[in-house]
Amino acid sequence: NQPLQITLPNGTVIVNPNGVDQKTQLQGFNSRDAGSLNAFMYEWSVCYYIITQCNQLLKSLEDPALSLSGDVATKKATFKAWALWWKGYAYSRIGSMYLAGIINNEVGTTNNNFLDHTKIVEEGNLQLNECLATLNDLQANADYIETMKAIVATFNDNQNVVTPDMWKRQIYTLQARNLLANKKLRDMTAADCQQILTLSNQGIQATDNLFDFGMD
Repeated sequence: NQPLQITLPNGTVIVNPNGVDQKTQLQGFNSRDAGSLNAFMYEWSVCYYIITQCNQLLKSLEDPALSLSGDVATKKATFKAWALWWKGYAYSRIGSMYLAGIINNEVGTTNNNFLDHTKIVEEGNLQLNECLATLNDLQANADYIETMKAIVATFNDNQNVVTPDMWKRQIYTLQARNLLANKKLRDMTAADCQQILTLSNQGIQATDNLFDFGMD
């Protein structure tokens, strides 16, 4: 949000202190050496941090030592859907913002296999589809509600619970956005437009409770 210059009502032109436009400045700091001055680092870092946390959660759900009370199947499925949703969200975000990215579904490791952003968006949709399949077997029973209230931060309103059906509608809306935001208008076909319309019609409704990313 940095203008190169502004012109005051009296005609005086004031150039920003850096002396260059925003694009030039962003490009100039777009390197690992720039550290925290690289604005592109923050989205990248937070998305892969989310993915790493989700990988850890999914791995933990397979640990025989895990002990849960009540409706264990519902709680495990809720945690699984939570991890898949945020992985799908993060991969969708990376694929929509960067030319390339990596797919890493392991814990404590990474790789240098950079893939075109379209492949990253595809991975996001794959995770979201697996989340849909998990949600199809979930009901908003007492253990589901208890689990959701426990894992959603209080500053994101954990009392108005996102039900499985609301959750699925968010996925459809995000998948519609993934297609809309990652295909040039000149390449958009009638089938693409119909898919966006179909997904959107299955998507978020005005009365739905929604997940927040960050603090409100």
